[in-house]
Amino acid sequence: MLHRLRGGSGLGQRTKRGRLAPVRNERGVTLIEVLAASAILAFVVLAVVQLSGYNLLSMHKSDRTIQAHRAAEQVLNRIRSDAAAQAPFSRYDWSSGSYSCDNASPACSGLLPPQSALTIRSQPFNGSASSVLAPVSSSRQATVQAIVNIGSAPRLVTVTVQWEGGG
Repeated sequence: MLHRLRGGSGLGQRTKRGRLAPVRNERGVTLIEVLAASAILAFVVLAVVQLSGYNLLSMHKSDRTIQAHRAAEQVLNRIRSDAAAQAPFSRYDWSSGSYSCDNASPACSGLLPPQSALTIRSQPFNGSASSVLAPVSSSRQATVQAIVNIGSAPRLVTVTVQWEGGG
């Protein structure tokens, strides 16, 4: 500051030869730098928002799949306990080899996730491992299998929970 007051090269000052001194504005940022930084920041914020939306959708789908697996396992456990109590068809009448229900039916009320349907299929088990599937969960479906002894005859029981809507 003192240098400028004593004739230093400031704004509107002249050099020793009488020419105007060059103006140097080296403080602050230029408009282009501000725009570039704003564009980068906007891009980062947009990417974070899109990722969070994808994560929410993915979590919702995982939640529905977990609920469906739990419901299928719970039904399978009920079938096992009914078979052990010598009343294999007391809750679900799958004696014909197939049974279906949804939340509106008394047997499945409160058990299934919203907008879901349950299917139980049974077939004689011949001892072959190729007829047994690993637990399956595909798009809007969860399937669990077990071998249940009905009397002295083993049966392969497949419980499938399907749902509608998102997730």
